[in-house]
Amino acid sequence: MLLGIHNEPGVERTPIASLDKVVRNLLQRLLGENEDRQSFVVFAKTDDIVLTINNLGGLSQLELHAILDETMTQLRTDYEITPKRIIRGTLVSSLNGLGFSLTLLKLDEKMLPLLDQVTDAPGWVAATKPSTTNLSTDIRLRLREDTVKLSRMKGKHSLISFRIMLSFYTVDPVKFEAVLKEISKAITADEPAITHFDTVAGDGDCGETLLAGSNGLLPL
Repeated sequence: MLLGIHNEPGVERTPIASLDKVVRNLLQRLLGENEDRQSFVVFAKTDDIVLTINNLGGLSQLELHAILDETMTQLRTDYEITPKRIIRGTLVSSLNGLGFSLTLLKLDEKMLPLLDQVTDAPGWVAATKPSTTNLSTDIRLRLREDTVKLSRMKGKHSLISFRIMLSFYTVDPVKFEAVLKEISKAITADEPAITHFDTVAGDGDCGETLLAGSNGLLPL
């Protein structure tokens, strides 16, 4: 945890943790009010802040977006902070390092217009405004007369909640299950053709991967 860009020793060595725990640990070090106070800047809820998520070189865009979603969720729910701008990308890398860093920058009135300026600097990632409409929320299912959080279906009514970047929806579980079954049937029927074409043009595992995912989903 908190290794230097040149592999300088960090402050803590822990087993690999889930993304929410990693982000929570980092934000506590930036914003926490613990006794030894490891943070150097005091942030207020009313401050204008820029969030920077830096890819150390080895993370995909999908992983960076997942990190962004988790970070924004925890900033809003735990600290009531919504950054004015977001900078996400490879700014300072460590070859193809499998990691990321979080930076919070407190703005004054002169800094935001400068961040919004267009530049042709090849290594700079443009700042973006956070979405105010597609916030992380819970998809919900309507079971009988109740609306409950969507969950992993070990039993017919056993559910686990998850967040997804969508507006709020109410889903009929019977129709939802029927759609999944039809998708699974189509994947099963088309798997040989998908595998064939992926063998010709790629590494031959696309059809098998889709089929494995489909077969793993239906029993849930």
